[in-house]
Amino acid sequence: MAKKKIQEHKRMSPKAKKLTAGAASALLGAGIIIGGGNRPVKASTTGEDIVTTEVENKINTSQTENQNTEQETTVSQQVETTNEESDLTMSEIENASENVTDSATVVANTESTTVKTEQDVTSTEQVETAVTPENTISDGSVDTNSVANSKQETTSSSQKNEPVVEANTKSSYQDSVDKVAEINKEANNKLQAAIDKLTQDITNLGGTIDIKPGDKVDINTTVNGIDISKDKLEEHIQNQIKEFDQVLADYKSQLDKYQADLTEYNQKLAEYNKKKEEYIQKLKDWGLWNDENVDLDDIKQDLVLSEDEEHTKVEAETLVNGVTIKPDTLLNTNLPFLDNLASINNNQNITGDFLKLTYTGFEKSFYGDQLIGKIEITFSDWTAKNTSHKYAGIYYGDKLTDGFFYTKGEGVTMAMKIYDRDGKQITIKPNSAYITVGSLNSEGNGSDYVEKAEIINGTDHQGQGVVIPGSSVGVHKGEGEHGGDILFSDKNNEILNYLNNGGNREDAIKIWGKDVVEEFENWDSTTNRDKEIFGCGLFQVSGNSIVIRFSNKLGSAWATYSTTVPKLSFEGVHPGEEPEKPGLEVSYSPGNLVLNANGSVHIHYVDVSGAPADITDYEPGHGIHLDDRLQSIIHLAVGDDYANILWDWEKHGYILATTPDKIHSGATNGTIEEGERHYYVYLTHKITTSTETVDRNQTVNQVIHYIYEDGTQAADDHVSVKLIFTQTGTKTITVNEVTGEIIESTVWDGEWTPTQTFVTVVSPTITGFHTDRLEVGPYLVTVTNENYGQNLDKEDWVVYKANPTEVVNRDKEVNQVIHYVYEDGTQAAEDHVSIKLIFTQTGVKDLITGETVWNGEWTKTQTFVTVTSPEISGFTADRLEVGPYNITVTNENYGEDLDKEDTVVYKANPVTPGTPDPDPTPDPDPTLTPDDTVDPLPEEDPSPDYPDQPEEDQNDENDKVVPPSSEKAPDKLGNAREEVGSVKATTVSNENPSGITEVSTKVNTEREAEATLPQTGEKDAGFVSILSAIATALGLTGLAGTKKRKKKSE
Repeated sequence: MAKKKIQEHKRMSPKAKKLTAGAASALLGAGIIIGGGNRPVKASTTGEDIVTTEVENKINTSQTENQNTEQETTVSQQVETTNEESDLTMSEIENASENVTDSATVVANTESTTVKTEQDVTSTEQVETAVTPENTISDGSVDTNSVANSKQETTSSSQKNEPVVEANTKSSYQDSVDKVAEINKEANNKLQAAIDKLTQDITNLGGTIDIKPGDKVDINTTVNGIDISKDKLEEHIQNQIKEFDQVLADYKSQLDKYQADLTEYNQKLAEYNKKKEEYIQKLKDWGLWNDENVDLDDIKQDLVLSEDEEHTKVEAETLVNGVTIKPDTLLNTNLPFLDNLASINNNQNITGDFLKLTYTGFEKSFYGDQLIGKIEITFSDWTAKNTSHKYAGIYYGDKLTDGFFYTKGEGVTMAMKIYDRDGKQITIKPNSAYITVGSLNSEGNGSDYVEKAEIINGTDHQGQGVVIPGSSVGVHKGEGEHGGDILFSDKNNEILNYLNNGGNREDAIKIWGKDVVEEFENWDSTTNRDKEIFGCGLFQVSGNSIVIRFSNKLGSAWATYSTTVPKLSFEGVHPGEEPEKPGLEVSYSPGNLVLNANGSVHIHYVDVSGAPADITDYEPGHGIHLDDRLQSIIHLAVGDDYANILWDWEKHGYILATTPDKIHSGATNGTIEEGERHYYVYLTHKITTSTETVDRNQTVNQVIHYIYEDGTQAADDHVSVKLIFTQTGTKTITVNEVTGEIIESTVWDGEWTPTQTFVTVVSPTITGFHTDRLEVGPYLVTVTNENYGQNLDKEDWVVYKANPTEVVNRDKEVNQVIHYVYEDGTQAAEDHVSIKLIFTQTGVKDLITGETVWNGEWTKTQTFVTVTSPEISGFTADRLEVGPYNITVTNENYGEDLDKEDTVVYKANPVTPGTPDPDPTPDPDPTLTPDDTVDPLPEEDPSPDYPDQPEEDQNDENDKVVPPSSEKAPDKLGNAREEVGSVKATTVSNENPSGITEVSTKVNTEREAEATLPQTGEKDAGFVSILSAIATALGLTGLAGTKKRKKKSE
């Protein structure tokens, strides 16, 4: 499917055509800049002694505003010459003073300036103060208040036979300013009259005129050149008036041409409209025109995507996996320009954006008057279709209007965003832009080959289909997949493209009719695009983007987007836009005489007697200005020459502070320049001197403050012995011959006391604190002329910070053991070992010193409860119970042995023989033989609750005492007995004032009170005696074993 090439675009909104005058009329007349020199005129001079120059009291420069010139004032500009620049010698200065009558000249107006001596001043009303920097305003005028205030001082100076400056009562700079203003007013009134006449003439012709001033032509003049400059201004005005006449003649010719062009245009438009109406009637007859069709001539197209772009480039960016960019060309013979492929995996449907093409390098594409900088095309929502093409994807090239070709896909959505040259996105206004979708081929409803284009609307982009007259493509309102208008042909328009290549003409005529077939046969030709309208659709678009979905169930299509609105295919040419009536734009140049700016010269006398002695190149700020000696020339204009006689300072006790060649020549004569010129004569007092030797001291102190971090005092300040430094100097006493004052100055050139030292001071030690400075100093102190008078004291702060600490704790273990023994020291019962008592105390450890302060509360008092001594048959304990013990640990007894160890001694009860049976039945006396033995007591098995204890250090506080086994052991008589278990210790508290808790171990003693005879059960004293002897032997053996086990445990 070949696509049409854009041949021309609809014109955008008409723009006004304006007649622009030629170079001569654009700026009527060339600017004339004339400069003129002043003629020096000698002033008549009188007088004998001191010459004073008359000055204008006040220069009103505010009246020169219409001169468009700046009257700059340069304040206090010092101009001095070097030896080479100055040709003024002291000898010449003295000669000038002596010959004042003959040599004093002042260049001014054509009227002479009178020079008078002080003897000619007869009243203070004739005397005006000198113009000084203090009473001179920046525009050159004089502050009259300052003048009034200083008049009294000036009068006083005059009475002392000192020079003053009189006002020039004959002529002033302001007089020339007024004269120039009057000339300018007259010339510009003449020019305005010519402008008014030209405007009226254009209006009478029915035209329009826009006349405005151009660049002003300033003609500079001096006071003496005003008359010559006036003639030049007159010439300038006359030249512009001649230009006005020529412009009027040219404009008349333009109007005549416009009338002829308008007549011809109307004739051509009438012919075009006639042919157009005839063709529209044909379209109606053919069914290709209805009431919804728009008149294509009425469409306003502000969006231009030019097909003539030659330098655009495209960059591709894939947005999802499965899309690959590679160079490839589809259909080399037909679409070689689509030479890049965005390949998509076969049969892969994609939802959302998957490819972005960015076109740049536009030179001929616009929206309105905005040149397009770049266009982004984003592809989304790919619907795959299996076809015979090699690849699935989108072919594209560097040129936007070449469109794209998609293969193996039923449809794809294209979103276009347009940006200006500054990268700002362009928003398309309603009714200002159209997108033409061309070559929408179709084989009719029911066929897979129907090329469609749907406009998709969103919150920031809108569009609608527009019915084109003469097109087979219809607008199907809201029938798109996304609810937008969709463009396609319901009928087979493709058939008209193949009638010459075996196509069925009869079928085509049945579909369209003979006239339509003949009119639009081969409408999609690649060589002749005159009939392309038959396959075109049109979208009116607006908003931030343009979104169109292209679809074709055949699985491939070439899609293009153009901004060329198609034309009706009848033979007729629209004459274009109606000729616009020309308007006239005229620019003129007002003329203006500009009087050279007022200038002034001021000769200052500066008393530099107080300046530093090493200064030789003085500046105005180095001394005191003698304002009542100021000489000022302020009434002359730029270019005027002047002469001045310097003040005789030697008569008043001054001497020149510099060499004569340092006085600038401008102080005595020169030419007035723009602004102010200030020249300075530096004077000093003539003095006499005497000297004497003097001395001075500098005391230096040292103090050290010892403080905590919160600023409070940690220790008394340390105050060192002060250091005293001494220096001698030479005092010079001067007598000022100008003022009579005595001036004293001292040169301190003696040696200072040598360097002294504040020795090292060790910071005091404060328990629990450390300092950031363990010592301060030493400080070497040296006093010099440079630091004399400065504060050289040494003041230091030593800050004490609390040492960092951590909370630690310690334990104290207290044990209790009770030994049960017979009188002979052998063990009578297993030791009773109570549960150890553990006491804990917290403390604060200093992490700097490592010392610990044990200030925490100890565990409260705990108790070893009462332990009842076990009962042993035949024996009596000397202590029936042990305890209770209340144990309290304090810092004072922490290191002491607080363990409780008690010994209970068992003594044998006395044996009392029993009462014999009155009728005893004697048993045979047992006879012990050497072979008779008594089985020893079995070894005690270590109990899992109370295992044998390893040998231990009784001083080790961390060792735990394990309770002994509860297994019964035989007593001395071989009777089983129960061991005393562990006793639960408790803390004495308010809830239990006695400090004794329930004893967890109950002492039960199982024993047989007496031995029972094997058969009769009766007591037998003799046999008991024998058994006692045996039991005694066995008891000793058992005790021996017990001691052995105890020793092992200890």
